[in-house]
Amino acid sequence: HSAGGVDVTLLVCTSAYPTPSTAVNLRRIPALARHFACPTGFSDHTVGWEAAVGAVYVGATMIEKHFTTDRNLPGPDQWFSSDPSEFAELARRVREAETLLGTPDLVHTECEVYARTEYRVSCGAARDLAKGYALQEGDILFRRPADGAPPAELENLLGKTLLCDLRRGAPIHVKMVS
Repeated sequence: HSAGGVDVTLLVCTSAYPTPSTAVNLRRIPALARHFACPTGFSDHTVGWEAAVGAVYVGATMIEKHFTTDRNLPGPDQWFSSDPSEFAELARRVREAETLLGTPDLVHTECEVYARTEYRVSCGAARDLAKGYALQEGDILFRRPADGAPPAELENLLGKTLLCDLRRGAPIHVKMVS
């Protein structure tokens, strides 16, 4: 979003130093983003990294955080500012939050694709079965991995004649029967 030709990000900020948890109100971030139709971030005056990471979870696109090399330095903000160690942890946690949020694309991840095959069950031969045999209820079991017909296809298999021999445990597909 731009104002006067300059890109703008609106930062939600509570001017209390440090800001107590009861005054943070991170839900203002998405509310202001909707209201002003622009990127919205968080100007964090809390102690620690938790509020900044929470801001990422509710949609903050930018985080501003007070930083110091030494909390014992003079100045009003030094004592509650993030030191290098805490700031590194904040950055690590923000990146982890971004990873956890993922994308809005409704697609299966690689591990879900694997799980769909490896953890679901499918129809398999309960015993050795010969070509030409008409499948009965006790001839089919549900087994992992899901490389055969899904259990919902059971009714389309029962009473049908096998077009090939099957060894015990082998997957059964609808195309294997007539």
